[in-house]
Amino acid sequence: MSQNFGIGKHTNELIGTDYITYSKLNNKYYVLSSKTGIIAVINSSFEKEKQFKINFNIKRTKEEVIKNPFPYLMDSYELDYGYDGILKVFDKNHLAIAITSSHPKFNGYFNSTNYYENSRIIALINIENEYVDKLIGRRPALFLSKQLPNYDHFNYEINNENLYLNFYPEDKIYKIDKEKDTLQTVFGVQGEEMKIDYVVTNSYEEAHKREFEDYTEFNFYNSLYIDSNIVFRGYTKNNILYDGLQIFKNKKLIADLEFPKGYKIIGKIDNHYYASKINIKRKEDMIILKLNITGL
Repeated sequence: MSQNFGIGKHTNELIGTDYITYSKLNNKYYVLSSKTGIIAVINSSFEKEKQFKINFNIKRTKEEVIKNPFPYLMDSYELDYGYDGILKVFDKNHLAIAITSSHPKFNGYFNSTNYYENSRIIALINIENEYVDKLIGRRPALFLSKQLPNYDHFNYEINNENLYLNFYPEDKIYKIDKEKDTLQTVFGVQGEEMKIDYVVTNSYEEAHKREFEDYTEFNFYNSLYIDSNIVFRGYTKNNILYDGLQIFKNKKLIADLEFPKGYKIIGKIDNHYYASKINIKRKEDMIILKLNITGL
């Protein structure tokens, strides 16, 4: 095992390593520091080509933004830090990153109709120009009928032509044409033995008070992985040893399995799939599972 970078501000150091994604399109790694909003671009020789602070492309004053938030402008949003898999490769020229809003007039906690009806969920970062040049994606109608700000997060994956979305509290998987930002199809069924009688909240204080309980007492969808026409979706269970893993083929559910607690599918080599812990906090969590799933 070799070490290529340290943490710091020198040439051979990275500001932070909170999120890392790899692009097959240009054989480069992108490393995001959540504290600074700085992305480092690493080539195949593990050399840092450059690093840049994400430019939100804000042209309005702070007073204008506070007075009138616009759902189609990045100045109404912030990055959705603290959740798994927020940074992805969108295409050769863009990175995708999950966004949310805590704007006092545009948020998911109170007076939220405008937010859930019109907010975007993903910002596209132009790698060359280093700024956000497009916002895409929408939230599902579920959030309008049942306000659940603690679950206002999603899993997503991107392939050559499509964007796949799954929101934490909803059993639907959305397949989106990523260039046109239009819905192609919806599929999915509820996981087995899920506790989903979520509690609606109407203020930030109510939601904050319930957050730990919401994520421990109730269940939600916590991972997504796409392999051609195969979709893997993970979900939590109130079980000490196991969570759930659904496998869809051509949009049809073909298996719903017990899966080791806290793990998700992360990739495929030859005919084997691999899984790792979603949250790695200790050295003991750095275990990779090799899976042989037959019949796909």
